[in-house]
Amino acid sequence: MGRIEDIKTVGKRPLKTKDTRVSYFTGDYIEEALTHKIRFVSSSKAGVIHASSIGDGPRLLVLRYKGLFQEQTEYQNIKYMEAGTASHELFQKRLQKAGLLIAAEISVPTHPDFDLRGRLDFVVRGPEGLDEPILIEYKTTGSKNFSRLSLPEPSHVSQWSTYAERKDFHYGLIIYESRDELVSKYFPVVRSGNDISLFGDDGHHKIDHPGYLSQLYDKVRFVVWCSNIGKFPKNKCLECVKWGCKQPKLCLEMETEKELVTIEDWKKLRKIWENKVKMR
Repeated sequence: MGRIEDIKTVGKRPLKTKDTRVSYFTGDYIEEALTHKIRFVSSSKAGVIHASSIGDGPRLLVLRYKGLFQEQTEYQNIKYMEAGTASHELFQKRLQKAGLLIAAEISVPTHPDFDLRGRLDFVVRGPEGLDEPILIEYKTTGSKNFSRLSLPEPSHVSQWSTYAERKDFHYGLIIYESRDELVSKYFPVVRSGNDISLFGDDGHHKIDHPGYLSQLYDKVRFVVWCSNIGKFPKNKCLECVKWGCKQPKLCLEMETEKELVTIEDWKKLRKIWENKVKMR
């Protein structure tokens, strides 16, 4: 075994190589290999609505529901996802050690009108004075997005609300942890029937969404109807208008080939059909 003095001098020795043209190297080749080799393509499953994407716009949901949606995840995003999974597991252990955790990773019942799938994050004991359990949706995000969060992301509100309705929770928290600073924001959420109320991380009431779940589920019924009879939503997804379409080529093809309809068109047709049923 070498002496301590010998180990200290190793870094000063010149790199030994048979090729005299190589005098040094960096780790860039490793990063390049990881970037080019580690990636995957995810595809949606036809006939399924996932709670994690239920907040998407109707066009994107149609593509998902028809099994046409494909997305390539690059190495950097894979690292974010893996970091999020690790943070999720650590948070679960902390809740358990604190004696707060009731359950984790619970599958939710499907919806009677469509095949809904999803797994809620955590159920914990409520604060003093509240006898009901709390439903937690836990997310990680970068410091830039974290700093500007004053309310939960709309897609996460949709996800939490779906879990809450399917498992009959009334109170919850949507939690964001900054990957960079390791600090958290806790946004309370309250469900009363189909209504959703949002609060800031300071606990102050911010906004009410009357009939939120009714509107959310009507959007999904509209998506299923479009998918089954070969129509396509006329209105573009709000997130795609803001950030750019996730499937521009496929969306344009559908827009060109299919009859375009609005959710209002669907509601009118549904009302006519319901009236005919009543008259029988």
